Amino acid sequence: MKPILKRAIPPALWVRLRTIVLRSVSRYARVKFPSNIYEALYEAHSKLFSDEDVVGGVFDLVGRVELGLLVMEGLHPTDTIVDFGCGTGRLAVHLIPRLRGGHYIGVDVSQSMLDRAERRISKTIPAPPCRVSWIKQTSPVFSLEDRSVDMICAFSVFTHIEHEDTYRYLKDALRVIRWGGRFIFSCLPMSLASARNIFLASAQDDFQGRWSHERNVTTSVDLMEEIARVAGWTPLRWYAGNQENIRLPDTGELLALGQSTCVLEPSPVPPRAVFPAEELGRIVLAWGDGSLTLIPHFTGPLPGGRDRFHLFPSSDPASSRGSLTRPPFATLSVHPEQRTTTISVSRLTSGVYRYSVVARGGGNAGDALTRAGAMVEVLNHEAPQPMVFTLPDGVGPRWTVFDVVVDGHAVTLRPVNTREGDANEAATDAWSPPLPPI
Repeated sequence: MKPILKRAIPPALWVRLRTIVLRSVSRYARVKFPSNIYEALYEAHSKLFSDEDVVGGVFDLVGRVELGLLVMEGLHPTDTIVDFGCGTGRLAVHLIPRLRGGHYIGVDVSQSMLDRAERRISKTIPAPPCRVSWIKQTSPVFSLEDRSVDMICAFSVFTHIEHEDTYRYLKDALRVIRWGGRFIFSCLPMSLASARNIFLASAQDDFQGRWSHERNVTTSVDLMEEIARVAGWTPLRWYAGNQENIRLPDTGELLALGQSTCVLEPSPVPPRAVFPAEELGRIVLAWGDGSLTLIPHFTGPLPGGRDRFHLFPSSDPASSRGSLTRPPFATLSVHPEQRTTTISVSRLTSGVYRYSVVARGGGNAGDALTRAGAMVEVLNHEAPQPMVFTLPDGVGPRWTVFDVVVDGHAVTLRPVNTREGDANEAATDAWSPPLPPI
């Protein structure tokens, strides 16, 4: 009977009916779990064991190895870093002294662990050289602003949660990471002998037994990479957990972490050619090096077609502020702490617009632009995903990112993405780039 019904009912309706039936059945057969099982399990675990037992491994040494990996992946003293699953401070006690002028954010599902971590840091580092914050998080949504974090690490986190929850955390982490930032996580791929032993031990328990304590979840490299890609990340490299491939920052000794570690970066979204509306939306410029400042320049036609406006950071209000309710129908806002600038556009006039970037500070402008780690994101309310431009290869100090061609109701974004000019040109506050071709 079922095959006959499946052939007779449209596929979309069949899936809908099947979902309704399964949900109805689950009301009567659902296993009773706490509202947040991870929080409940780790609160219980934290109260039963010592610090080293709670987080596993040789407490101090593992923290040093984790720090070594972050340093190898470009940790900067002024970075804002999220220690996701910070536990009782195994990494924090080594990482916080490294962040001179940066921001350490310890996040955990267990308040007991956060309290112990905070006490540990207060005792061992009474005058931390950076800002320190502690956040209890019981959902996959980070309590952090968009594009506010340079690096997120998750050591021994995805080893204890289901793959679907790994995806949910990675999905929201993409929102808070700055362009050019990194997400670093450890896991237990079955290619490790230790992971296979963990899997076999877990398989001796039934379902209820496996969820009576914190889970040890094994996986594979291919599966974790695919989950990351679906969430919007690009896997860059792996550090195998059974190889001595992580350098301790204090001694230079190479050690193995035990768990395999993956490094991710946000995946660029290929530019689309045409917008469906006359409103461009927002253009966000972000960069990673806090010692540099990037200067955006947005120019376009004024109503009437004879004059052009120029919008860029300047002491002149006409050039640095703009307006959304009258020409040029665009404004500029600068966020130095987040290392971002945003240009908002409420209306477009027929003609050609251009968006470009130069660097200020750090010697010659070409070198400064290269080191900045810049990325431009274009957002439109009718577009499902932002368009992302990354800095192209080259040495020129002026980065021409894109043109926007407006012809009546047709709005076409034309990628340019080239670098121009003399690489040794001095980076300055003032800049007047050439007008785009009309």
